[in-house]
Amino acid sequence: RTESQFDFINFLAQQYDVWQNLKGEEKKKFSHIPLRITQYARLGAIDIRYVDSFREDDPQSKVNLAIKEIKKIYDEFDDLKGTQFIFVDQQKSLDGRIDIYHDIKKKLIKAGIPKSEILLVNPKTFKGKDKDKKRQAAFEAMNRGEYRIAIGGTMTLGTGVNAQKLAAGAHSIDTPWMPHEIIQREAR
Repeated sequence: RTESQFDFINFLAQQYDVWQNLKGEEKKKFSHIPLRITQYARLGAIDIRYVDSFREDDPQSKVNLAIKEIKKIYDEFDDLKGTQFIFVDQQKSLDGRIDIYHDIKKKLIKAGIPKSEILLVNPKTFKGKDKDKKRQAAFEAMNRGEYRIAIGGTMTLGTGVNAQKLAAGAHSIDTPWMPHEIIQREAR
């Protein structure tokens, strides 16, 4: 946990305490507050910039530590063309200024992973009447090691994906809400 995350968690705890001390109709009126606190905490745990996009990029954020691990596995399994799955269900920062998938991709490229080996999988990736064929072709390419990294959410990268032939790693940047979604991710 970084210092900025620690400060943010304390702030959220204070906000929750304020909500807890509300009474009756006022508490009911603000019943959305615990859900909002949970969402902020989830994003802040990944990278504090996803809650406040004007913050500096912390080298100790979960995303940056994951990038180092992904690069390590990439290099370790390079001769086998080992592939990796990066799961993150939240695609944008709270203010919409940071696309989390592209932020991760940019950092992977900076770490030395070729852009051509990174596949972003979101609802808009495969378009048109032959989108199922395009999707299948992309995952077949991953099974051949042409794509070495796939970034996507539980529903787009975990469900119905058969691309694990060369799998060397799977990384959950965030945690899905439902237990069966964790199982879906880990089945890759």
